[in-house]
Amino acid sequence: DEEITLAAAQSIVDGIFADMLGGQRQAPRVQEVDTDGSEYVHRFRQIRLGSGGRNAATVLHETVHALLDAEADRSYRRWDGHGREYAATILMLWERYVPGFNGARARADARLHGVDVASASPLRPLGGGAEAVAVTELLGLPTFEGAQGGCTYVVAVGDTTFGIAARHGLTLEQLHALNPNLGNDFLEPGQELVVRCP
Repeated sequence: DEEITLAAAQSIVDGIFADMLGGQRQAPRVQEVDTDGSEYVHRFRQIRLGSGGRNAATVLHETVHALLDAEADRSYRRWDGHGREYAATILMLWERYVPGFNGARARADARLHGVDVASASPLRPLGGGAEAVAVTELLGLPTFEGAQGGCTYVVAVGDTTFGIAARHGLTLEQLHALNPNLGNDFLEPGQELVVRCP
């Protein structure tokens, strides 16, 4: 990841807080620290970026901690560190701010491992589209070109769930986990299924 300035990191954090919390909470301050690591410090409401963490991905990671902390304060509850709420929220931010990112594939991969993150985030964007566009531009992350192409399969005439699963290295149970709305194995030509990416 490319190194970003502290001013750019602060702008990203401010933009995400405006977009996700609608200005209801002040964004934490971004501070440079003389270490390799990075962290969000609840007590001081600070995101501390060390020399190894001055990049967009780390800023997103620490911002999720700050967002969940702000939400926990508002709802008087604790959140689960790097658990389901964290996973769901980081996926939401990647989907919102990284063009072409395939969140459906990431959630499907999580379901294959027994983790359902679909509705775990306590947050929903409150800002308008302008904040999201601004954050996307500030992050400057690469666009995921063709992200969905290798992760979906279009059902053809004569396909069966068993055959599709076998061609993609899946069991029937895994194919159903990736496609919870698949139902009783009835397939229609043209229907799109999520499959394991090559």
